[in-house]
Amino acid sequence: QYLDDDPTTGTVSDLLTITATVDDGTDSHTDTVGLTVNNVAPTITGLGLDFSVIDEDDTVNLTIDFTDPGTLDVHTVDIDWGDGSTEILAVTAGDRTFQTSHQYLDDDPTATPSDDYQIDVTVSDDDGGSHSAGTTVTVNNVDPDVSLLVLASLVIDENDTATLSGTFTDAGTLDEHTIEINWGDGSTNDVFVLTVGERSFEISHQYLDDDPTATPSDDYDIVITVTDDDTGQDTDQTTITVNNVPPVIEEIFSSAPGVGDAAEDEDVTVWGSFTDVGTLDTHDAEIDWGDGIVTAAVIVEAGGSGTFTGTHAYEYGGIYTVTVTLVDDDTGTDVATATAVITGAGVHDGELQIIGTYDDDRVKINRQGNGLMKVHASFLTDRGGHRTFSVDDLQGIVVLCGSGDDRVQISGNIELPALIDGGAGNDHMKAGRGPTV
Repeated sequence: QYLDDDPTTGTVSDLLTITATVDDGTDSHTDTVGLTVNNVAPTITGLGLDFSVIDEDDTVNLTIDFTDPGTLDVHTVDIDWGDGSTEILAVTAGDRTFQTSHQYLDDDPTATPSDDYQIDVTVSDDDGGSHSAGTTVTVNNVDPDVSLLVLASLVIDENDTATLSGTFTDAGTLDEHTIEINWGDGSTNDVFVLTVGERSFEISHQYLDDDPTATPSDDYDIVITVTDDDTGQDTDQTTITVNNVPPVIEEIFSSAPGVGDAAEDEDVTVWGSFTDVGTLDTHDAEIDWGDGIVTAAVIVEAGGSGTFTGTHAYEYGGIYTVTVTLVDDDTGTDVATATAVITGAGVHDGELQIIGTYDDDRVKINRQGNGLMKVHASFLTDRGGHRTFSVDDLQGIVVLCGSGDDRVQISGNIELPALIDGGAGNDHMKAGRGPTV
């Protein structure tokens, strides 16, 4: 029995010389004959996988069974795993079963949820004989999994910036990932691609407004979608609260801040400016003129700043507090006041107010026996230059004159407290019987 085509390995056959000698004790004869012994190639009888379908990054175990009548042959196994990796392994002499394993890091090519890999196996002996066989393994993509989302602050003011960080996992260590973020405010989604191997991200977004309008704050659902290069994806979300910031009236002015600046039935203008960090907010303002009349202001604005203007004519003289209330579209408000001083005479909250001019004013106040208080003034436009008021409505008297040489006289039969200010100039002032400044 010839166990091998020896003496020389690496040949498909060998010529062996058979020598025979006959010896009768006295004489002998020798002769030879040639015999060719052919190598017999091994035969793969079985390829077995422990799993025919696995997930990316998993390992498959391969069992190879083969036969070879050349019991002295030495064998090697050449495996092409189908994913670009190959290996050549030596088989222990005499073994006809061989086991090995391989890890599939990715389901390649990209853009597919799974891929089939052809595993090609060649068993070779040491005399040039070989046999090949193949099998297939299916590698499934594994979806990424968003594991953590963190906002630097859960509550911010409008026009502030939110910073979002997140982490995710993916068994596919070779996968490339795309992050898409819907910030929930109608802005264009942010989309960016991470470097292969990255599993975390951080990104910022500015919320210009707390939308919808008419609310002091609003919640925005931030939706994050992580997609790998093999169509796998995961979605998660978090919520941020954006607070409205009230507008601020920066300055306010009146066209009649002092004595003589405006008269009865003349237009008085109040104007000012404002800012709002909510650059998308719109604003309204109303002006309470202090005489029971409230009007809407004219607003001119753009990009978080603007101006307001209003005009009004007063029927009666006096000192008026003008109140401007500014409101944004998300219920935020600010209030500012200015003063309108109107030449003339009138009663305000029980106080008789008599306001003069820049010129030389003449004012005389008498109490009549019929329960009326009569005011004579050089600047009154009433017929006769006087105006009467019910004494029962009065708790005090205020007289303000301007820069002229003024004369003010309160009758001695008047006991109401009084304040008289002649302003600049050479003034003559006479008080009544009440306490007077």
